[in-house]
Amino acid sequence: MTTGGSLRDRQAAVIREAILDALAARLDHDNPDDVAMPQVAADAGISLRTLYRYFPTREAMFDAVGDHVVARLGLPREVDGADDVARVFLESAKRGAQSPQLVRAMLWTRLGRRARSPHRRRRVTSVTAALAEVTSHLPAAEARRREGAIIYLCSLPAWITVSEECGLSAEDARRGIAWAIDTLVGALRQENQRQENQQEGRSVSERQLPPKGRTT
Repeated sequence: MTTGGSLRDRQAAVIREAILDALAARLDHDNPDDVAMPQVAADAGISLRTLYRYFPTREAMFDAVGDHVVARLGLPREVDGADDVARVFLESAKRGAQSPQLVRAMLWTRLGRRARSPHRRRRVTSVTAALAEVTSHLPAAEARRREGAIIYLCSLPAWITVSEECGLSAEDARRGIAWAIDTLVGALRQENQRQENQQEGRSVSERQLPPKGRTT
């Protein structure tokens, strides 16, 4: 029984992978809103009935394809500290440049954005955590504003927008944004250090004050 169950699980995983491969391949050429489930089933080599067993709606299929595309492109998943943010952006943009139509489909269409949402939420959480080392002594509202600017820059929409609106090549836009991220992280580190020094200075001064009611 265990062997049979394991075999069925492996077969199901193969079919699911074939479906997501077929959908990702479609997204390399077609607008996601134009992709029909019969097309995906035919590309995956399965019946439409089988496809519906795995994904009863197009939305469910697109919910699943986001992580599949991330793995297919080899996009970095983790950010190891504030100084790693620019590197992660550079690597993501480099990988994205290999499948420009797929990236645009994930960014600018309704179903593409739906597919991308889980990865983007994880990326925002990861970058926010990485920046904690350079925002730890800032007021919470100030920290959020600065994090927001850097998080936006560390995104594929920022890269494509800078390239298209400024007339830069994809590579020049990629390197320009990485420079901006590094510059902002460096400035944020200095600001955070100043705030820490000021807080420590106030703490020392308060400890040196005589108790209330006592004069020197």
